[in-house]
Amino acid sequence: MKRTMLFLYLFILVFSPLAFGTVELWSLTVMESLTYLLVLSYLIYKIIRKEPIFRTPGFIPLVLFLGYILIQLIPLPFNVVKILSPHTYQIYQETYGVLGSVNWMTLSFNKKLTVMEFYRYAAYVGIYFMTIQLLSNKERIKRSMLILTSFFLLLSIFAIIQHFTSIDAIYWVKNIPENTDVFGPYINHNHFAGLVVMVLPITIGLFLYQKPNVSYKQSIREKITDILHFPAANVHILLGISAILLTASLIISASKIAVICLCLASVICMGLLFLRGKQIRKGSIILTVIVLLVLSVSWFGWEETLARFSRITTNQVITGEERLAIWEDGIRMIGTFPITGVGFGNFGNVYPRFKSFVSTKSALHAHNDYLELLIEGGIFAFLLLVWFIFELLLTSFKEYNNRRERYSIYLFLGSFTGIIAVLFLSITDINFHIGANGLYFFFVAGLLVAASHTRLRGKVETSLPVIKRLITKPLLLNSAILVLITGVIINIRFMAAEKVFSYVEDIYLNEHIPNIKLEAIRKTVLKAVRFDPLESKYQYALANISSFLPKSPGRMMHYMKAIYLNPSNSEYLQSTGLVAALYVKEKKGDQLLRAGIKSDISNPQRYKMYADWLFSMGQKSAAMEVIQKAIAREAKGDSDRIKEYIGFMLIYNLKEAEMLSIMSKYVGTLIPIGEHFMQSNQQTAAENAFKKALAALQTDDDQQIQYYEKIYAFYMKKRRLQDALNVATQAIEKIPNNVIARIWAAQIYEKQRITYRAKEEYETALTFDPANEVALEGLKRLGY
Repeated sequence: MKRTMLFLYLFILVFSPLAFGTVELWSLTVMESLTYLLVLSYLIYKIIRKEPIFRTPGFIPLVLFLGYILIQLIPLPFNVVKILSPHTYQIYQETYGVLGSVNWMTLSFNKKLTVMEFYRYAAYVGIYFMTIQLLSNKERIKRSMLILTSFFLLLSIFAIIQHFTSIDAIYWVKNIPENTDVFGPYINHNHFAGLVVMVLPITIGLFLYQKPNVSYKQSIREKITDILHFPAANVHILLGISAILLTASLIISASKIAVICLCLASVICMGLLFLRGKQIRKGSIILTVIVLLVLSVSWFGWEETLARFSRITTNQVITGEERLAIWEDGIRMIGTFPITGVGFGNFGNVYPRFKSFVSTKSALHAHNDYLELLIEGGIFAFLLLVWFIFELLLTSFKEYNNRRERYSIYLFLGSFTGIIAVLFLSITDINFHIGANGLYFFFVAGLLVAASHTRLRGKVETSLPVIKRLITKPLLLNSAILVLITGVIINIRFMAAEKVFSYVEDIYLNEHIPNIKLEAIRKTVLKAVRFDPLESKYQYALANISSFLPKSPGRMMHYMKAIYLNPSNSEYLQSTGLVAALYVKEKKGDQLLRAGIKSDISNPQRYKMYADWLFSMGQKSAAMEVIQKAIAREAKGDSDRIKEYIGFMLIYNLKEAEMLSIMSKYVGTLIPIGEHFMQSNQQTAAENAFKKALAALQTDDDQQIQYYEKIYAFYMKKRRLQDALNVATQAIEKIPNNVIARIWAAQIYEKQRITYRAKEEYETALTFDPANEVALEGLKRLGY
């Protein structure tokens, strides 16, 4: 039975990284279900045989942490929520409360996401518990580590081969989304590096332990002969190759931050070796490994890695500047929900309410585990995990200081280094939200405890105390049964609902679809709802389908359910607002439309939808104010999107002066409106727009030669050389190193027959671009 449980335990640890890092629902379901089953089997086995169960350091804060996640899911009286989290109460009142009374509400905005986080963290706690229980035996810990280090060797070989043979598919067959950096079985190279920084130090530690004693007075040939005749030479060589290839895979993955974090953690580990007063030679070896890592990464080049670090890969690429903006916004989120957080798994759901920059890209995570923990769980959750880490390290270090067995010492140091490295790495990444990486952190944490407490000599297996309270074992058993049953059932239902909904999800609803087909679609979505009543998008789909079925009741009811399940979704709020304005009350519709803007404050489309409704209601002045706010958020965006707003204003017959007043504050909007007026043969209006743009460029930080080019072209087309020269002169003043502006000025001076000034500008242009053909031709025409 113990062999079966050990096999299942090792299977989970091997499966999780291979299943694309365990980030999809199916792989999470497998990982979680097998972990719960393992814990339950172990508890039943121990209770039936009346064998001891060892105490788990930090188990109390972990259980309290799981309990706190459940508290976020419990509907609480509104007065309680108002005290614990005033802004949570306010959001419910501004959304669902517009159409119905909110007497009970949860601290989590999206209940389903928090449910999924509970079961994921429960699996982490389960693997931590089982690592301590199973590896508190000298034979099992050695056998398990040999198997796992062999797996790491194979994983690194596979990752390296795939990197050089397949750039757009995992396992050479699974296609990946665009703008992703695949490495090994992971969709993101940084996440693979997060796994490596945890397991590489363990591999190096075991390699150092297996190092044979060889006389330094011998020749190289004699040393090699002695090493090969060493009883554990094969294991030593295997571990060495594994360490080398893991290091190579880390370097090739080009995750600079992971390398830096590993080096910092290794320095701390080396300090522990020196503090013991022994093993200094081995400490020097570790230092050598660090130096080799740094030099190797330098050899492969810093540029590519830094470029990769400057991106956050979700479904689209986010720049390093936007990453910093997300962190700044995240700090504001903590200040808004300081005590209870927004609910585990809810960062991406609530973040649009605080997003400070315009982007079509999604940020599902803060890319800082500590920041995200504080945002989602508040100070309570953060303190509970700090408590766990503190108790884990304190308990383990007490035992480590008394250990004399070299295997335990090096396994402990390797585990400690892996933990510290990933804790450093979590400042810039989301390892705890990657199923396999989160699981491995708790595995390494359990290994730290096992290494420091497991006895390799004598009859006593471990120095860990056993659970003596009679009530504890049944409580653990019942909890394991409950988590296993509910976890498996809920995850399977979630997957079934997704499968059912996938049949109709991509159907574009319109009035041309026959009612019979619409009814069939509705029944399919209702089936998905029965499987998964916590998913808001199913209720939203039912509401939209009802809009095309004249006799279908409950459209507003479905909209309200969708909002209750996810009150931060701006699309739900505004769609419901449009319907409420028509069939309930105009004022309530207006409130929901404005709530939609507040829920996605930087999304211009939210403002546009509200402005569209205001125009349709005849509230022209209010609509103009709203559309101006939308355009302000697009001021530095794509000019094509600005042109969409021009078309939008034309639909509602805004006059030239009105359009100009809306767009008059920003260069990025004045240039497109000026072009529109010019193409519409409204020359006076075009000149007014370009004049305002040129004036704005005097103080604008966003100096782009393209802006000046549009204005310059307008005046040149009108043959107004002096005005064009003024544009070129201002461009030279603001962007002095720009060749194009110099050539503009030179060409105008040439037309005005001011030869010496034309010569000066052409020659200045050549100092910046010696091969510029236009400047060379200009000087040739002037006779120079």
